[in-house]
Amino acid sequence: MNRINWKAILIAGLVVLMLANIAALVTFIRINNKIAERRCPADLKERHHYHKFHHELHKELGLNEQQIEKFTSLRQKYADEARNHFQEIKIIRDSIFTQLISEKPDTAIINEFNIKLLEIQQDLTNLTYNHIIEVKKVLTREQQDKYFKFLSKRIPGFHHPKHKPGSGKDNCPPPPLFEE
Repeated sequence: MNRINWKAILIAGLVVLMLANIAALVTFIRINNKIAERRCPADLKERHHYHKFHHELHKELGLNEQQIEKFTSLRQKYADEARNHFQEIKIIRDSIFTQLISEKPDTAIINEFNIKLLEIQQDLTNLTYNHIIEVKKVLTREQQDKYFKFLSKRIPGFHHPKHKPGSGKDNCPPPPLFEE
């Protein structure tokens, strides 16, 4: 009889432990799901920041409806073209990394990828400058000044064009002025 009691107690104890583990697991899963629901997806955060940035910009510049429409269209065109460049950059960086982790990395191939990467980055820089020139065409002189001041406050490394050379971050000169 003693043996049966010990077996019954052991079995009951194991059942209780299993139930406690299952309850803990269910609780853990529910808590994680609630936390995940409260988290904002990264792309949604980026879109929110993106729209907040442009809403502040429109407000700061005092854009009228026609300017906002043109500004939005230029921004979308730029974003689409820039996205293609960023995708190409990602592919090339992945290819470089693949070469680097291979048993015998081929430096000639890495150098070719690097040259292509530099070309795409230069294209992206030109695309950005051309976008800024197109945006300037939509703005009045006063709005242009406000636009560059706004960008210099919000974008690291971007300096207002009226700053003295060497007055920017890290003593770098400001970008050149583009006249229409």
